Amino acid sequence: MKLRYSVRQARFAIAGVISLYLVIAAAWAFTERLKYGPDEPAHFIYVRSIGSHLRIPILSHKETPHAEAWDHEKVARNQPLSASHEAHQPPLYYAIAAVPYVIASSLNADTDTTWRVVRLANVLIGSIWIYFLYRLLRELFGRRRFAAVAGAGFVGMLPMSAYIGGVVNNDALACALFTAAMWLIVKTFRQERLNAGSALTLGLVCGLAALAKSQGFLLIPIVLLAALFISRRSNYENLASAVTWAFGAVGMAVLVMSPWFIRNMIVVDSVIPQSLHNPNPLVPIWFLTDQLFKYFWTPFWLISDLVDEQVYAKALELFCAVVFLGLVLHFVKCRKRKTEEMLCRADVWVLMVMPVVLIYVFLLRHTLLVDVGALQQGRLMLPSAGLLGMSVVLGLDQLTAKNRLAKTVVVIVIGAVLIAANVMIMRAVS
Repeated sequence: MKLRYSVRQARFAIAGVISLYLVIAAAWAFTERLKYGPDEPAHFIYVRSIGSHLRIPILSHKETPHAEAWDHEKVARNQPLSASHEAHQPPLYYAIAAVPYVIASSLNADTDTTWRVVRLANVLIGSIWIYFLYRLLRELFGRRRFAAVAGAGFVGMLPMSAYIGGVVNNDALACALFTAAMWLIVKTFRQERLNAGSALTLGLVCGLAALAKSQGFLLIPIVLLAALFISRRSNYENLASAVTWAFGAVGMAVLVMSPWFIRNMIVVDSVIPQSLHNPNPLVPIWFLTDQLFKYFWTPFWLISDLVDEQVYAKALELFCAVVFLGLVLHFVKCRKRKTEEMLCRADVWVLMVMPVVLIYVFLLRHTLLVDVGALQQGRLMLPSAGLLGMSVVLGLDQLTAKNRLAKTVVVIVIGAVLIAANVMIMRAVS
């Protein structure tokens, strides 16, 4: 009976967290000026092109600064078609966002109102991401449901997390599907159910993640690594079934992605097209890391004139150092107890760290070889934020030991700080 009561409380708690995210992200949708989100006009052109013409816009190799971008050669032939530098993106988010766009347009809403409607639809997508964060952390924390709620809430209340939900972009959907795939990977890893159903489901979600944003491709090596770890735990006795499961998932993912690959080869002669080309092969790795770190937590460009950069960075570094200290205590405790709990296993931590490493390498390559603009796109690390939610809760939990009052105070203080940070940045914008 007590367990059922706890489950019910946890469900109310995560519903409250998701509701709070909806409120904050919706507030961002109305606070941030229209067309001023990251590459927002280019994203909106993509949505409009699918909603109005049922086609992907023309790929522009120049930055699209406003939503009135047209291909002038087509216009000369009386065939006005939009051009966007975001046309290299996979189409899944834009096809979904085209639905509220078409509804608003059919009701004769003006462009600004339609834009706002598409933003609010993205808020809902962001809330789905928070739900999958909770499911992922539930697999890791087990019966500690409120730890999973706290981890999902922490990530969801980050100003950058709420911000990307409140503007027109494909990041929220990419985060939702990437996190859903990680949940399925960890769930299979924990249960070791290497059946066709789990493989096909995982492959479908991985494929959809890649159709939301190219980061989804990075899930494939994680699936293969998970299969290797599962087989290793049985001394490779189930190697054949693990390999079958992994390649079944990868095969399904490739099948889902294949229409996009084929279209790209036909239209732009490249499997994964690129638009802007402004590389900087001399960017120091430490500088890239510093920039990604600052722009991961908040849309720093909105407050860079109001907050001292060094103070901002040092405060975040201090917080991370405190969490790291708690994690060290956690690992020491695990070593003494010699337990097989999920959060004490090295292979689990490797699986959770892998998305961070792969996305970082992806962004490093993009900065050096494609576009230096990736320096200020710390939001692209958000699909791997499950590791952050898990680490923050676990580290602070160890530092507060068994003091329930201290834990409650820490949760309240951090929650208040995150909400206040969102409000402060919104006031700075408005």
